[in-house]
Amino acid sequence: EQLNPKEDVLRMTASVMYNRPLEGGNWATTLVWGRNRTLPEGEVFNSYLAESTLRFRTRNYVWGRAENVDRTTELLLGENPLPAGFEERFLARVQAYTLGYDHEIEVIPHLTSALGVQATLYGVPASLHPVYGAHPRGLVLFLRVRP
Repeated sequence: EQLNPKEDVLRMTASVMYNRPLEGGNWATTLVWGRNRTLPEGEVFNSYLAESTLRFRTRNYVWGRAENVDRTTELLLGENPLPAGFEERFLARVQAYTLGYDHEIEVIPHLTSALGVQATLYGVPASLHPVYGAHPRGLVLFLRVRP
């Protein structure tokens, strides 16, 4: 582990991707699973992700994303260094659900631009309310620019 050189972790990941060209658009979906298993303790921490993006009528994008992640006691330390003898343990699961939309616009020559919005709601157990808040959510308005 780069952050904790004395800690051994066995990592496993799997993913499946689907892509389908459509008239005037495209549909892409990804499913991801990840697992960390601490050695020698054998603690197991999983994460799951499902994400899909649909481009339609050439300039419109809509996407959704669902995440489910095991959080550990390390989360409670914040920015503090790991105390001597600290053992990471499963604490709770956190979910995040995101929906977004953007529309490509022509603003800057030779660059692709879009105006968009994205909203995320989180599922957090009561035990993590002191860290995340009771009803965490986020809203982002953005301008995307790329070559």
